[in-house]
Amino acid sequence: MPKRLTEAQIRAYRDEGFTAPVPVLTATEVQAYRADLERYEAEIGRPLDFPEKSKPHLLFDWADKVAHHPAVLDAVEDLIGPDILLYHITLWTKEAGAPSYVLWHQDGAYFFLEPAEQVTAWVALSDAPVEAGCMHVLPGTHKGDWLPHFDDEGPHNMIKRGQGIREFEGETGVAMPVMAGEMSLHHTKLVHASGG
Repeated sequence: MPKRLTEAQIRAYRDEGFTAPVPVLTATEVQAYRADLERYEAEIGRPLDFPEKSKPHLLFDWADKVAHHPAVLDAVEDLIGPDILLYHITLWTKEAGAPSYVLWHQDGAYFFLEPAEQVTAWVALSDAPVEAGCMHVLPGTHKGDWLPHFDDEGPHNMIKRGQGIREFEGETGVAMPVMAGEMSLHHTKLVHASGG
């Protein structure tokens, strides 16, 4: 019996490569974690960026709490079993009105892990509706091969190397909006992007 996800959510992940939304954090937790993040940004005088946004759970107690939150881990366990290894975390901050974007890509194209069974758990500390440029996915693409990626060095690309897949330029995909305290889960091969 699943610990966190419904049978329908597990089936959607297997068939389509993603499921969302999954409630994981309380409003109190969201408020506390976001306050800690904003306090640090105020200290450094800018939105969080590299290098701190890569592996922030090693730097910030609140990020470690999100990464090891029982609700997050239970949902991941429902998909891949109890032998869970935290491989990587990236903290994405997209300021209101910013022209930031993420091109269509597959996470595993730069993880280089085999077999490709990694789950990306994207936990929102603020609302990420369609209007704010939430993540969009191309359902079922996790069942295909790794696709060739190119490097886009645009100044507003949120991926450090700017990796993207040309063949899906112009696609809109399926929106995956989440509210603060919710997360989405997607397969490492699923093609996904986020607009401005």
